[in-house]
Amino acid sequence: MLFPVWSTIDSDPMKLFLILFLGVLGLDWGSKALVRARLPLGAEVSIFPFFSLTHVENTGIAFGLFQGRNLFFLVLGLSVMTGLIIYAVRLRHEDRFTSLVLAGVLGGALGNLLDRIFYGAVTDFLDFYWGSHHWPSFNVADSTICVGMVLLAYKAFQKSPSAGTTH
Repeated sequence: MLFPVWSTIDSDPMKLFLILFLGVLGLDWGSKALVRARLPLGAEVSIFPFFSLTHVENTGIAFGLFQGRNLFFLVLGLSVMTGLIIYAVRLRHEDRFTSLVLAGVLGGALGNLLDRIFYGAVTDFLDFYWGSHHWPSFNVADSTICVGMVLLAYKAFQKSPSAGTTH
């Protein structure tokens, strides 16, 4: 086998869950640390005509909604994460796809939660725009949470193989 380590990771759903969880968390926190270290708050670096790195702090939730409620979102985040962890651990053998999607969502959620704890706000920096119209800045954690929720919604609306059949 070309990658013998992969067979042991692939055979244990918890290992794969942890690798994905820690990978998302590391990518999120590493990218935010670089932004905080290299880009002053409010500064913008244009990358493409439609994309910039812009250092902003967010005390609200996704897309800058509900600013100034950091403590509320800290408590809410801890509660939701606890429920998702319990759910993901229970699913790890029966529904591997959902469990792995939840690993990415949880990695992103913890990244934003740690920002709230250590910095009092979430660091956002990915800024997409068209002309003067900007999409609210976001980060790696926001991306994984949103993609994960879309995947979970898609899976929830899929018909099961036995749905629609009568016996």
